[in-house]
Amino acid sequence: MVNILNTILANQLDPKVVMSKLDEILHAVNPNLLVKTYFCDGTYRQTGPAANVGFLVNVAGDDKAFQEMVALNNTQKWDDLLKDCLVQIESAPEWLTSRLFCGLAYQGLGNKVKAKEMLTEFDSRTGPSYSVDGCKQMSDHLHATLQ
Repeated sequence: MVNILNTILANQLDPKVVMSKLDEILHAVNPNLLVKTYFCDGTYRQTGPAANVGFLVNVAGDDKAFQEMVALNNTQKWDDLLKDCLVQIESAPEWLTSRLFCGLAYQGLGNKVKAKEMLTEFDSRTGPSYSVDGCKQMSDHLHATLQ
């Protein structure tokens, strides 16, 4: 463990990236960990074994960040929306909706290249929980306007 920490310091690696990779390794080693599945609005479901039960289903989170980004999008405050969605990508990288909002913000700012990058990243990682409601509408809109 000390060798790993020394390598991180010596190579000036981003600790968040390192922790993310270690989490991936942990999931590969222990597939019995809880699995978190996000929904479009930022809420999520955790499923898997727990200490006192064979299988746990827990719904958590809130839609506050989603509602804030909706308001910024609806008022076309593209700079603020971009700042907000980039913060969300950093703080909850597994929540994909923020990429759609960033795509809308970049499109509003006239940067089609970055808007397409965000949409492509969303498309490459999305699943059924994002194919309904607001996420479907945002995705369809971006696909139609970024052709």
